[in-house]
Amino acid sequence: MKKSIFLIVAAFVISSIVFISCNKDMNTIQSPAPDELASQQFLDDVNWFLNAAKIAKTGNNTKAVSGEKITLDSALYYFDATLNYKYGFASARFKDQKIDTVLVRIRLVPGEKKVYVTDAALAYNQAVDKLRLKYNAIDESVKELQGCIFENAGKTSGNDSIIVRVIGIFGTGAPIQPNINEYGYWWYRNSYNCDMTVMGYGAPEYLESKLLEILSPPPPRYFRVVITNVIQDYYTFMDPKLYRTPDDSLDNYCDYKIFHIAERVSPYSPELLCLGICLDKNTASQYTCEMNFYLGSMTELFEQFLQDHGNKSLLRIHIESVNICIPKDGILEHRVSFHYGDRKLIDLRREEQMDYPLTIACTD
Repeated sequence: MKKSIFLIVAAFVISSIVFISCNKDMNTIQSPAPDELASQQFLDDVNWFLNAAKIAKTGNNTKAVSGEKITLDSALYYFDATLNYKYGFASARFKDQKIDTVLVRIRLVPGEKKVYVTDAALAYNQAVDKLRLKYNAIDESVKELQGCIFENAGKTSGNDSIIVRVIGIFGTGAPIQPNINEYGYWWYRNSYNCDMTVMGYGAPEYLESKLLEILSPPPPRYFRVVITNVIQDYYTFMDPKLYRTPDDSLDNYCDYKIFHIAERVSPYSPELLCLGICLDKNTASQYTCEMNFYLGSMTELFEQFLQDHGNKSLLRIHIESVNICIPKDGILEHRVSFHYGDRKLIDLRREEQMDYPLTIACTD
């Protein structure tokens, strides 16, 4: 196992050297891949529905939307594209997350499986207002809406309307800022680094930050990220025993590819509870490099998952600590959940894009 950890550390060092050598001119504007750029059709759709929502808010209906019908799937598409485009801080980084849900209704066209654009726009505005209330209720100075999920929750009892479930994903708290001299973090969330100079952040926050840095990199200069069709996953990496490493013994050191799920063990020791970070070969010879191992193994698992699901992009990763008050012969456990979707890049050099995203606190 130690040999595997050393190889991972060496790979990190080599990749860092390559990264530095290939990025001498940080002021050069990178051109995103064509398939990452938001299509003109997407931008036209968003602007059309933004206009419909504005008209619905003022009550000044026009022929542009009056009487026009769309399918329910189309309405959900416009909701998703527009709200995530306008209010989603998809590439912002936060310490924690808060997930909340609101419900809105869209009146069905009698005898048809369609809705009026005006009714869809009214429901969209109601969704924004309800999410704004959820945002305002979060007792954090640092917070933003990162993304939304829209789901058909079925018909009302009278079968005359559709209920839309809107799941808001809010990022909260300032993200972790790892110190280059740190050698490890304590095993559970909201704890501290191993020399107790950084408080309120543990190994879960460190790993989340690094995984997003690798798997969801920031956009090129003059572009911003919008993530649509967001999916939440609480199950794929829930059972760590599906991701056993070929270690020769269950000794609680990197036994699983998923972060630090351990067998029952007693007694607990500082070496077990503090996950080491090895920045170079000198520290690698002094500490067990669990953090490097988990970062490498979880990166591989997520990369494969995202590729298998259509080259999606990560929006959030959350590693929740379980059994923080460790009983004798207890289990150190974490549960990994995440959100992912379709990544689009928006060119901020276009005048109409300069003001977005807006914080959802704005009542424009």
